[in-house]
Amino acid sequence: MTVSDRILAYAVAHFSLPSFAAELWARLRFPVVAVAGYFALFFLYALAQDGRQPWRNIWPGTLAALAAWMGLSWLYAWYVEHIAHYSLLYGSIGTVIVLLIWLNMSAVTLIMGAELNGTLMSLRKDKRSEP
Repeated sequence: MTVSDRILAYAVAHFSLPSFAAELWARLRFPVVAVAGYFALFFLYALAQDGRQPWRNIWPGTLAALAAWMGLSWLYAWYVEHIAHYSLLYGSIGTVIVLLIWLNMSAVTLIMGAELNGTLMSLRKDKRSEP
C-alpha cells in the first residue's frame, strides 16, 4: 500500500471523507497530475529558452519528458511497493533513499525532455540552412 493510499484511508476513517471521493481520487490522480504536469513542463521549457520559441519546438520534449516521468514514477512506485523492502534493510532512512532515487530519476527525465527539444530545434535549423 503506497503512502497516498494510506493517507486516503486515514482521511476516510478520521475526517469523514466519503469513500467514493477517495476512490475517485485514487483513480483520477494520475490523469490530473498528467495535465497539470504537462502545462508546468511546457511553461518551464518555454521560459528556459534563450529566446521566444514557437510551441511546435517545445511540445515534443514536454510530452516525452512527461510520459517518461509518469512511466518511471509508476514503475518505481510498483517496485518499491512490491519488490524492494527498503524499510526492512535500512530502517527509517529507507524512505529518504527511495525519495532521493525518485528525485534523481525525475531530474534525468526533465533534462532528457529539454535535450530532445534542443536536438529537434538544431535539426530544424540545420535543415533550413542547407542549400
